[in-house]
Amino acid sequence: DVICDVSAPGRIRGGYVRSSWVRNRPLFYAIEFSRVWTGLENLPRQPGENQDAYVAEFGPEELTVRVALSQTSAEVAAANMRAETGGLDFETVRADARAAWNALFARSVIEGDETQMKNWYTSLYHLYSQPNDFADVGAESHFTTLSLWDTFRAAQPWYTIPTPEIVVPEINSLLGLYKRFGNLPRMSYGGGYVDCMIGEHSLSVIADAYLKGFRGFDERLALEAMVKTVTVPHEGREKENWEIYEKYGYLPFDLVKYESCSRTLEQCFDDWCLAKYAEALGEKAIAARFFRRADNWKNIFD
Repeated sequence: DVICDVSAPGRIRGGYVRSSWVRNRPLFYAIEFSRVWTGLENLPRQPGENQDAYVAEFGPEELTVRVALSQTSAEVAAANMRAETGGLDFETVRADARAAWNALFARSVIEGDETQMKNWYTSLYHLYSQPNDFADVGAESHFTTLSLWDTFRAAQPWYTIPTPEIVVPEINSLLGLYKRFGNLPRMSYGGGYVDCMIGEHSLSVIADAYLKGFRGFDERLALEAMVKTVTVPHEGREKENWEIYEKYGYLPFDLVKYESCSRTLEQCFDDWCLAKYAEALGEKAIAARFFRRADNWKNIFD
């Protein structure tokens, strides 16, 4: 399912469906050049490749290239391009991007020497390179690239302080994946999710935000999603040994092949987050159940 339309000189539109990391992940693109090409060569496909590759010739003059993406269609990607950069030259787009980054950096002020300042603002740049709003122009925000095992400890709590405007859209994006797949993701990516990590840290993201006073998402749906994610097995999803976990109060290494100790410890933290969230909603029985599970770390204490 690969399309690549080069019928209009100076414009390429296409798309394909990827299966690496996230299965059945569509990606469409629109590419526009500031000048038409003087030559276009379609390279022979190599063994195992399923999409076309081209070499375009433009001559020595300066060339501007615009690229836009969508998960919907190549036409929507082109519409995203027109809405976001249509009519703007390169220098204007670069200046707008610089101003946006500087406005973000200005939300925190630190003191230190030059090296410390560089470390701080470089870290902020890395931190805000994701999550990404992957929604098409005019659609409701959908945040992806939420690598929660990497971010639940510090990045997610940090987002609630200088950039609170992204917190609720993030949670609604997680709940959207729950409604689609039946469980909260360990990592969302490209409109889908990946189960390569351990722990269920969507729970800590939701609980942290709610207990800090964030509202604007379906609180009961979130509770349902949190409970089902850590109690109900889901077909095709790895690292869900809930029956064993409930029976023993930990994951024995002879029954669970990988990461049994680490997964037990991380689940204790997530269960505590779920318990605190349920307690805040007045769900005493659910809170008591997961406060008990949060103590499972004691079962592997040596």
